[in-house]
Amino acid sequence: MGVFICFRPSFKYYSMWVSLAGALLCISLFISLNEECVLSDVNWGSSTQAHSYKNALQAMMKLANTEEHVKNYRPQLLVLTGNPAARPSLVDFVYNITKGSSLMICGYVVPFSLSFCCFQVSGLGKLRPNILIVGFKANWHSQGVDALNEINDYFGVIQCVAEIFNA
Repeated sequence: MGVFICFRPSFKYYSMWVSLAGALLCISLFISLNEECVLSDVNWGSSTQAHSYKNALQAMMKLANTEEHVKNYRPQLLVLTGNPAARPSLVDFVYNITKGSSLMICGYVVPFSLSFCCFQVSGLGKLRPNILIVGFKANWHSQGVDALNEINDYFGVIQCVAEIFNA
C-alpha cells in the first residue's frame, strides 16, 4: 500500500493558538479599516425567493420539452382589457375561468402601428395564450358613422389575432 496524503499541518513550528491569534488579528484589522462596510445595513435578498425563482425556471425548462396532450389542456387566456382597473368585471370573469390554475395575461392595445406586438410577444415558452377574450363593444351602434374607424380597429384586432393564433 502507498502512503496516504494527509492535509494536517506538518510544519515543525505550527501552533493552533498562533493560527487563532492570526485569524482574530485579521478580522479586527478588517473591522477597524472598513467600519462603514461592517456596520451598513444591507439586504442580501431572500434565499427562499431565489429558490422559488430557480424552481420556476427549472419547471419552465422541463415544460419546454414536454409534448402537448389533450388530457393536459388548460385554457391560457389573453384578455384585452385596456386598463385592468377600468374593467374589473371582465378581469373577474376571466379569473373565474382560470381559478388561478392557468395563465391569464391582461393586454392593452395602444393605437399604434405596432399594436399587434402584444399578441406576438405575450407568454413565455409553453406558457402562451391560446384563447383571446375581448370585451364586448356595447356602444358601436349608438355612435353611428362617426366611430367607423374605431369599429374597424375593433374588428381588425379580432382578425389579426385569428391569423396569429391560427384560429
